[in-house]
Amino acid sequence: MNKQGMLYTVVITFSICFIFIFILSLANSALTDRIVQNQDLNERKAVLSAFGIVFKNDEEASALFKERISSEKIKDTELYTTTVSGEKAYAIIFQGQGLWGLITGVLAVDKKVKTIIGMDLISHNETPGLGGRIDEPWFKNQFRDKTLNEQGMIVITQNKAAAPTDRIGEIDAITAATQTSRAFEKIINKHLARLSALLGGR
Repeated sequence: MNKQGMLYTVVITFSICFIFIFILSLANSALTDRIVQNQDLNERKAVLSAFGIVFKNDEEASALFKERISSEKIKDTELYTTTVSGEKAYAIIFQGQGLWGLITGVLAVDKKVKTIIGMDLISHNETPGLGGRIDEPWFKNQFRDKTLNEQGMIVITQNKAAAPTDRIGEIDAITAATQTSRAFEKIINKHLARLSALLGGR
């Protein structure tokens, strides 16, 4: 075969591409189970965190999840349940559109859907240092034991003048990330309404 000809170039290019695709396919097949396991673990850890259940490592998280978390299907929606301070609590996996992509997380509430027990994130595509700060502890901790307003909602606001005890249902927004803050408020309130409809003020 003429090494200077077009046919030779095409055959060599095709062969190299085929080899790389084959190697990538093998790697993907080998890692698929591990990827799924990691995704499941991240979800379980987020559920525990939303309920306020502390764990030290992945092994303890897996053990605590099996020991303390159960699932309950209500109106074709699967909810996680556990007992918090002697009362039954519920959590839902939420998902919604952020500024740059889907935001996925866990929202835990009391059985009457009057208080958010906690919230944690599983994944997001928001800008690091800006909207990506929704995954920082200071932001997520604001949802811990947060009483909802009279409408059963939260408001993410830039107004930090009022004392924390006077700010029922208010969450501090992320500076310079207005669109992410608004999107997140919409996502959380949508799922609060969904939980309220599912649980019916139990």
